[in-house]
Amino acid sequence: MAIKIIRNKKKFQYQAGMELKIVKYQNQHDPHDQNNVIRVKDYVVFREHLIISFELLSINMYEFIKNNNF
Repeated sequence: MAIKIIRNKKKFQYQAGMELKIVKYQNQHDPHDQNNVIRVKDYVVFREHLIISFELLSINMYEFIKNNNF
């Protein structure tokens, strides 16, 4: 599983909430995983930090960009 933790800052919380809403919508409308959208396993708010768990794929986006010379 891949875990994303969003700090308890207003602008981060808003962006993360929108991200979660969009990805959940995409997951619901692609039940057979035909469009290759990452799957959200679960999410929780702990001490006002949003924690989202995703399926584990490969390397993270930063490592991918780094490996391709930015």
